[in-house]
Amino acid sequence: MDALDLLRSQHMLLRHELTVAVEDGTTQARMRRLAHLLLGHMVVEEHLFYPRLAAASRDEGLVARCAEEHMITRFALGRAMAGGPGAVARFGALRDVCIHHMEEEEQLLFPRARRIIVPVELSELGRAMADRFERAIGSEFGDVLEPDGSLELRATVNR
Repeated sequence: MDALDLLRSQHMLLRHELTVAVEDGTTQARMRRLAHLLLGHMVVEEHLFYPRLAAASRDEGLVARCAEEHMITRFALGRAMAGGPGAVARFGALRDVCIHHMEEEEQLLFPRARRIIVPVELSELGRAMADRFERAIGSEFGDVLEPDGSLELRATVNR
């Protein structure tokens, strides 16, 4: 599976999980699963996909904006994970932010990547991303996020 197919499949899974969280309510297990999936997805995009795309593209603006949207997503995820009254509304907001971001990637970023990164490289990148994703979703949150409260991803997530 190439990098773009992998990211699309992750987007489909995330859309489903976010919708279930909003429509059926949240449990601790569901919140943890969703957080691991979201953070794992952000790790592979920020550490592998975005840098490769930025290196191949003359316009880094869209890549930088997508990375910034990840920071907003991590903030919204933290608020949603707090649970309690208003959790469903916060998960609804998180879902909306994520869906907007994923649609933007699929409509603008992925076609650009398909044009400027050769197929064999997309395949190699996809394998590396799948491996890193599996390691990231099996990690503790403290192994993925910087401990300073900045919501930045650690640069060395399970390399």
